[in-house]
Amino acid sequence: MMLARIRWFETEEGGRKQIPEGCRYSAPACIDGHSEFPDCSWSLNIETTSGQTFSRSDKVKIQFFVEQAPHEWLTPGTLFTMYEGRRKVLEGVIESE
Repeated sequence: MMLARIRWFETEEGGRKQIPEGCRYSAPACIDGHSEFPDCSWSLNIETTSGQTFSRSDKVKIQFFVEQAPHEWLTPGTLFTMYEGRRKVLEGVIESE
């Protein structure tokens, strides 16, 4: 599991009207340098490090949804974008293990 800093896109940027309630979220993701939209074939799980509900910008624990995923892609400094359909909902950068 890695740690990352995320930012949910604002509605004006094409993001969600409201960020999800709760402290866990899963969605398809494009990993910088390895995949581009629409080929986001791996999903990521994120969870707030505080255990509190998401805010517009958060520090999160991040990991792939399935064990067979290319875990070596998740390295410090790597950028990622998560999607709901064609909509970009958040962007993030992996900070550390």
